[in-house]
Amino acid sequence: MEDDVPLHLAQNIRQLRETRGFTQERMAKLSGVPRPT
Repeated sequence: MEDDVPLHLAQNIRQLRETRGFTQERMAKLSGVPRPT
């Protein structure tokens, strides 16, 4: 089950990003995390 946490987190972030129409670049800037991370 713990192995699923990163997958679920990634899916949730992607869904949020796509729902709001944000690019990965925009999400990176908003979150303060570099895009390649």
